[in-house]
Parts: sequence; structure tokens; C-alpha cells
Amino acid sequence: VSPDISNSQLASFLKVVALLRSLSSNSHMANHATQNAHLRSLQPNPTDIITKRQKNTDAARRSRQRKLLRMEALEHKVRQLEMNNQQLQSHIKASEQQRNQSAARVASGKERVKELEAQLAAVHVALMET
Repeated sequence: VSPDISNSQLASFLKVVALLRSLSSNSHMANHATQNAHLRSLQPNPTDIITKRQKNTDAARRSRQRKLLRMEALEHKVRQLEMNNQQLQSHIKASEQQRNQSAARVASGKERVKELEAQLAAVHVALMET
């Protein structure tokens, strides 16, 4: 210790050094606490994770339910369209049969007209000869 420094000055100086160390330590602890709080904020809360997973599970369940309902509606529509298709096919067959019967009647009528025209011609010739 230098002769120019008294014991009381030395004691005061040591108090200031101790106070500075204390402040530095408190500041370090505050920084450490802030860093810990920041790290905790980055780590998800277990309750939040559970809630998020439950919401996701519920959303997936609702999505599967909507998909199932959509598929059932589409299957119902397919059955309706197949029945409608069968009815239309039956109607087409009936219409074709009617058309064929009508065509046969027309052909028969034309044949009868030719026969009658031939008979008329023969009668006309016979009348002209007499």
C-alpha cells in the first residue's frame, strides 16, 4: 500500500470495488434471466402443444367426416344416374321397337299400294279392251 493512501481511503476504495462487482453480478444475473425468459418463450408450452395437437386431431376428424359425407353423396348420385340411365335405355329400346313396327307397317302399306295399283291397272286394261 502506498504511503499516500490512508486506511480509510483504502476501505472506501474496497467498498466501491465490491459495489461494482455486486452491480456487475446483478446485471449478469438480469441478462441471464432475460436470456432464460427468451429461451422459454422459444420453447412451446406443453399445454399449448397438447391444445394444438387436440385442435389438429379435431380438425382431421372433421375433414375425414366431410370426406365421408362427400363420398356418400357422390355414391348416391351415381346410383341415381345409373337408375336414370337404365330407364333411358329401356325407353330407347321401346322407341326402337315402335319405330321398327311402324317401319314394317309402312313397308306393308307400300306393298299393298303396289298390289292395288297393279290390280287397278289390270282392271283399267280390261275395261279399255271392252
